[in-house]
Amino acid sequence: MTDAASTPFIEWRGIRHAYRSRQGEIAALAQIDQRVLTNEFVSLLGPSGCGKTTLLLLSGGLMRPTAGSVLANGRSLNEPYADMSIVFQRDLLFEWRSNLGNVLLPAEIRGADRRRAADRARELFRQTGLEGFEDKWPRELSGGMRQRVALCRALLPDPHLLLMDEPFGALDALTRRQMVVDLEQLFLRRRKTVLFVTHDVAEAVLLSDRVLLFSNRPARIVANIAINLVRPRGFDPDQAAFQAYVTEITRVFEELGVLQQQRR
Repeated sequence: MTDAASTPFIEWRGIRHAYRSRQGEIAALAQIDQRVLTNEFVSLLGPSGCGKTTLLLLSGGLMRPTAGSVLANGRSLNEPYADMSIVFQRDLLFEWRSNLGNVLLPAEIRGADRRRAADRARELFRQTGLEGFEDKWPRELSGGMRQRVALCRALLPDPHLLLMDEPFGALDALTRRQMVVDLEQLFLRRRKTVLFVTHDVAEAVLLSDRVLLFSNRPARIVANIAINLVRPRGFDPDQAAFQAYVTEITRVFEELGVLQQQRR
């Protein structure tokens, strides 16, 4: 983290959340109290359905918690946070717009200068290995390339807060690994406050400054693990230290019963 990352950017204060169903309330989040520092990359790691995505949406002001409060940059979130972008598991590209047209959509919505936005978009295409595909259509791209376009679209407004909800979950293993490296390079090039939802332990360790481990629903934070690996980590982090973090996280989930060792 940079020296500037010394104050909280996102604060969760006594967060609880429940959904209504025909069978009654379904508790998604229990007492969540935690801070995310400015320019910090934090992964939310836990079992499926435990409330990670709910917390992500609460953190951007896209939902309101049942109890407690979310602060962004020191202010309570009562509406969507303006300086924020989100990347979902699906790329959600419009098939009738070119790849460049998809990336420029946030600029069009905000009424930004189109020429300046196009220049920035083309630079993002270059940085993500998509140069030459600006005027192609989404259907002409692989799954990994489409997700890169979605990432460029999220980065175009240069948001301070970047929310990522399992953005690589639908990709094959090799493409996913490359995307992890590409994302780290983008993060190092222009620091942002990133909340990253994943189920992949290795992915969380490779990308994060910290990893927050969640219990089964209703979720609570059961461990807060700082990842002290030298950046850039790329494909070749310190293997002994990397494996130690993976082992530590795996042990926590085994103790919770989220992971179970094979019995002979």
